[in-house]
Amino acid sequence: MAEFLTTIPSLLLMTLFFIAAVVLVLLDYLLPVDYLAYLGYLCFAIGMFFALPMGLVASILVAIAIFLILLVFHIRLFSHYLTNARQ
Repeated sequence: MAEFLTTIPSLLLMTLFFIAAVVLVLLDYLLPVDYLAYLGYLCFAIGMFFALPMGLVASILVAIAIFLILLVFHIRLFSHYLTNARQ
């Protein structure tokens, strides 16, 4: 039971970052700026940092890799479908 209680802040932070990521990406779809999507991708990567059951350094490296992959997808793939994405 004590182990579950110590994971509550981690689960709460993970959930908040995932919700923030979804809201920011949806706002990016409505507004003509890409910075909201970039912040959403960052929030998703931070949420993944809290979700991954790895060590500190490995979680940081995976979160950075996820953020960079999402940025590349945004620039390469989503720019064809969204008019406000950078070219």
